Amino acid sequence: MKEGYVLVMTSLWLLGGVSSQDCPWEEQGLLPWSDAMTWESFLIPSEGSEILISTGKRVLLDIQPPRLATITIQKGAALIWGNVSGLVLRVEYIMVEGEFIVGSEVCPFIHKAHIKLYGKSDSRYFIDDPNFGRKFIGVPEGGTLELHGKPKTSWTRLSQTIPELDNIECGVVYNHSSQLIGKERQKGLHVIIWNEDGSPLDFDVFDLRTFENVSKFVQTIPDGKIIGMFLFGSDGIGRRGDPAQNGKLAYLDMTIQKLGGDVITKVTDTDSYSFIVRKGDPSSASESYLPDGQRFPGEERYLHLTDWSNTLTFRWQPAHPFHSIIFAC
Repeated sequence: MKEGYVLVMTSLWLLGGVSSQDCPWEEQGLLPWSDAMTWESFLIPSEGSEILISTGKRVLLDIQPPRLATITIQKGAALIWGNVSGLVLRVEYIMVEGEFIVGSEVCPFIHKAHIKLYGKSDSRYFIDDPNFGRKFIGVPEGGTLELHGKPKTSWTRLSQTIPELDNIECGVVYNHSSQLIGKERQKGLHVIIWNEDGSPLDFDVFDLRTFENVSKFVQTIPDGKIIGMFLFGSDGIGRRGDPAQNGKLAYLDMTIQKLGGDVITKVTDTDSYSFIVRKGDPSSASESYLPDGQRFPGEERYLHLTDWSNTLTFRWQPAHPFHSIIFAC
């Protein structure tokens, strides 16, 4: 099971003359999460509950909830984070059609708000919409997500020299090495899904025990999305020719071949392999393969996409798939 983690760090920043009534959690008429009468079942939500905050309800999160399946806040409804320290919200996804509020401009939240997203790539909890999928905090048109804390100066640490970009005048919209998923070191086939704008949509890792699930995972991805795959670890794919493993490898071979790959059937346990494609367009597929742990030369590969007025260049280095970068021109 893969888990995503959202840590909303907020600090006290109260302006002179601010009344407690300016704080969202002090709003009159809020329905406490801790009150059974708030819920249609007349029961406080238990572990695995699918939470629906229906139109007209404004619920105050005032206690630590158990791990939940999903939270849907309908249009005209609201979930307000209470002024409580140490709350951790564990859920597969949060759909915000109404309002999800943590603090306000004049009364920022003074604690840390923890939201932990969890769930497997084949979880039954998902939204059949290319903008969402699984493990997300989603705000469709008309929804409102407000997170307020003390303004801070944004910065990032440059950990290595940036190579010359060959006159590509683009802005970086995704750098795998700086992403949380870029720190994953589980052996096997790493699969990353990007939206057309270069933002990550989903991620998972598969090995011999779960290669049959790669096809199911890919089937949930809408056409037009970008799929990147690479092997990590010296035994990432297993030994081809081993009768006990051939059947499992066949699932992986067929999946990548349907996407547009053709050399995957040659890859075995110590080989280097990476693959990128735009789903639904096999002609866009690009692969790199070297046998027996050989290192790729320093070349870079590019996949250029143009959607209306936006052009993306997916640049990936077969020798260092963790260094994959997407530019938006």
